[in-house]
Amino acid sequence: MTKKPTAAAETVVPPTAFEIALAALQRLREENPPVGVFYTRLSDVVRRYLEDRFQLRAPERTTEEFLYETSRNGLLSAEHKELLGRFLQECDLVKFARLQPDDTDRQRAYDAAEKFVRETP
Repeated sequence: MTKKPTAAAETVVPPTAFEIALAALQRLREENPPVGVFYTRLSDVVRRYLEDRFQLRAPERTTEEFLYETSRNGLLSAEHKELLGRFLQECDLVKFARLQPDDTDRQRAYDAAEKFVRETP
């Protein structure tokens, strides 16, 4: 005798961009990688979130290209554009200019990423 699948078993709701980003941020915090890796992954989480949430091609663009696009499309508030701009520029300084942030800077960057995600679900 064959059992019919239940409706609950058939319905699987995929996680939202918001949920994916928060989980990725939590994993990053728990793993606590070296500074350069931390900032690269932190930036990647936010860029992927932006792509999934707002359909912006964030991962494939430079920070300048991406910020220019967000300034023209009206998807983000002025406050969120400013927060995002500061955050991405700081990440770029660490990734490309070899800036060596301290633990306070690192925490501030993490908090900025989390704030951005939480305020734009």
